[in-house]
Amino acid sequence: MGCRRICGLLVGLLLSATACYGQTTQPTTEPTADGGTLDPTAALKAAKDRVDARLAESDQGRSLAEQVAAAQKKRDDAQTSGSGQDLIDAAMQLLTAKSAYAQALQAEVDTDPDVKAALAARRASVTMDAVAPTLNQQILDFAIKHVGTEVGNGECWTLADEAMRSAKATHPDIFVWGRALTSNETVLPGDIIQFTSVHLQNGKWWEHLGDPDHTAIVREVKSTGVYVILHQNFGKPGRVVSELTINLNQKTAGKFVIYRPGNGAGK
Repeated sequence: MGCRRICGLLVGLLLSATACYGQTTQPTTEPTADGGTLDPTAALKAAKDRVDARLAESDQGRSLAEQVAAAQKKRDDAQTSGSGQDLIDAAMQLLTAKSAYAQALQAEVDTDPDVKAALAARRASVTMDAVAPTLNQQILDFAIKHVGTEVGNGECWTLADEAMRSAKATHPDIFVWGRALTSNETVLPGDIIQFTSVHLQNGKWWEHLGDPDHTAIVREVKSTGVYVILHQNFGKPGRVVSELTINLNQKTAGKFVIYRPGNGAGK
């Protein structure tokens, strides 16, 4: 096998390495705006980030990171002035150093109590999502089937209304879709969000939901406050059913209520 091919394989191995050696990340376990906590997936990531940061600051982590840095310099030097064999040897040394850091990090992750707790919480969350109410599933199925088409008169609330009718369910009022969820309840696909003049702002990017009212169906829960929604009579797609990802943690104005659909449920 020629040197060029060997070096190419080594570069591929290095690019595929998943070690995050010597890199610290800001933990993301701060409370949300409503005083709650992050969802299980985000909590798991935050726990792993803390382990990564702790290893990077430890004597073992610093020593391993120094070995990676030294191997990286040797590989860089070999690329500019070394022979083909020098480059192969240096690349192998760098791969070994990165692997050692990755193994040390994985060992810390495997024994960390916060990671274990977050994994257990995520498993429980997945189980909870799997038993979403039948009515929720029927509403979501209706909305998904109508993506790209106009439902009823094309008004935003008509999508949720027709979805509930298709499931032979009723709701108390035009903008009241069932039982309003409390802040500590889990949002599920098929829940319905009622917006009132909600403004989302993230730097120069912004989104306005409701003039003053807007209705949407939750398609996917990505994390706390971050949802993929299905709705109509909104933005460029116009009066047909379309999909949008929103982050309600970025709300700067207005209000919203998330409803668990149900026959005759009040506010």
